[in-house]
Parts: sequence; structure tokens; C-alpha cells
Amino acid sequence: MTNVERKYVGGPLTKLWDDKGEFGQCVRDDVTEEDIRDLLREAPIRFLEVNVGRPLRWIPLNERFEFWKSIRSNLHVSEKPYLEDYPSCFFYSASEWTGRDGERLIVLHKFH
Repeated sequence: MTNVERKYVGGPLTKLWDDKGEFGQCVRDDVTEEDIRDLLREAPIRFLEVNVGRPLRWIPLNERFEFWKSIRSNLHVSEKPYLEDYPSCFFYSASEWTGRDGERLIVLHKFH
């Protein structure tokens, strides 16, 4: 199995992976919608979806704004603690990571 086919099996995420191997460092957890908007204004941000039983889903950089618009209503907020509070009964928790070359990543952990 290649790294691209490797599936996330659950638990704390300590490294990211792609076709070149493992890498990454978590900078902070509990990233908010406002944080993400600010990061998108500052520099190119790459999104990554993490979902149990599936390979990591890397969102192409040129699709970041479209992707963000499509999922931002599913970003977890403390005022909405239940899956039923979100469209299609799932939400994302967001964390900020650094990549191989210092690029900034938003890792979206999907809960359903």
C-alpha cells in the first residue's frame, strides 16, 4: 500500500502523509471560522480532510476558496454540540499545521 492509499484509522493525528512520505507539525487546535478567514487572507492555505477509514483528502490549492465556502457551515462551534445541529449531520474540527516547506495547512477532522 502506498502512502496515498494509506487510511486514517482514528485516534490522535501526529503526522500527515502523502506520496512522498510522512511530515507535518500541528501548530494549534480549535481553529475557528474567523481564524481560517484570516489565514486565507494572509497566504495560500491548503485544506486537508481527515475521515476515519479513508485516505487523507488533499484539496488542490486552486480549489481552496470553493471548498471553504462549501464546508464552513459544518465547522464545529461550541454553541452547536450535536451532529444534528449541522447540515447533513456532520461537522469538522479544524487545526493548523505546517507542511514540509513551512506551508500552512488547515486539517479538517470530520465527525459523523
